[in-house]
Amino acid sequence: FVLIPFADVIRRSFLKAVGNTFVGFENYRDVLMNQAFREAVLHTVKFLAVCLPLLLLFSFGTALMLCRLPAAKAVFQTVFLLPMAVPVASLVVSWKVIFHGNGLLNEMLALFGREGQDWMNTDTAFWVLVFSYLWKNLGYDVVLWIAALSEVGEEQYEAARVSGAGAWACFFYITLPQLKPGIVMIFVLSFVNAFRVFREAYLIAG
Repeated sequence: FVLIPFADVIRRSFLKAVGNTFVGFENYRDVLMNQAFREAVLHTVKFLAVCLPLLLLFSFGTALMLCRLPAAKAVFQTVFLLPMAVPVASLVVSWKVIFHGNGLLNEMLALFGREGQDWMNTDTAFWVLVFSYLWKNLGYDVVLWIAALSEVGEEQYEAARVSGAGAWACFFYITLPQLKPGIVMIFVLSFVNAFRVFREAYLIAG
């Protein structure tokens, strides 16, 4: 169900779209020479370069904060995970209501005497998509960070504090080294999720 269809896609990439005529790398050349494809690649690279660092930093900082508030951890984890349970269609409707030319955001700006704009047809559309990605995936990464942080034994921190280590020393010499496997896993999952934002982008702006 995975390998055979995948291999068949590779095989058919060397054939004409209609028929079984072998065309070699002609299909690949056509795609790489396509202006729309090149533009899409640039947008994707830009999106990944902006979103991944922001998501990893925000989620890690939030997880550290929640680890210091064990009583509120369960409540906040639930709140942060709620966006993942929201269907894409509902999310798209919400964004359109907010960012449409006659949407809530422009109505609020008008109350303060500021002129609105059609947010989804300007350069700000990119940042709307970034915000959408961060809002939807923050909770998922926070839970992963909390799981990774919980694997670091408290006795190590206690031993370090007894030896005179401060908070930053504990963070750099205990927390970060033991988070390496978690960092790799969370980065890979966030990277994969970044490619799944296409549905939101297409449904919001076409």
